[in-house]
Amino acid sequence: MKPASAQIILVIEQGGNHGYQPIENYGIIGNLRTAAPVGLDGSIDWMCFPHFDSPSVFGAILDENQGGRFRIAPLVGDARMLYRMPPFLSVMVTVPGCR
Repeated sequence: MKPASAQIILVIEQGGNHGYQPIENYGIIGNLRTAAPVGLDGSIDWMCFPHFDSPSVFGAILDENQGGRFRIAPLVGDARMLYRMPPFLSVMVTVPGCR
């Protein structure tokens, strides 16, 4: 599968019918000051910023209707994300694609 030529949009959502993801669908990104779980669909559903003990900016992991989330997603609805971790690196490569 080759990468999509579709546009990528950045979305900040509040409300909607996005739904809850199982906790095993999340990976963590962080910078030693804060961290955020990133879902398989590219959404950040929880994040305290700029520090771990700061108030949450996004909270959809607790309340999908009021919490808000940040999501990077292709414009096409049936897109599929490819994930891989190169050997010996703690980096997850994400490639948006389409069917």
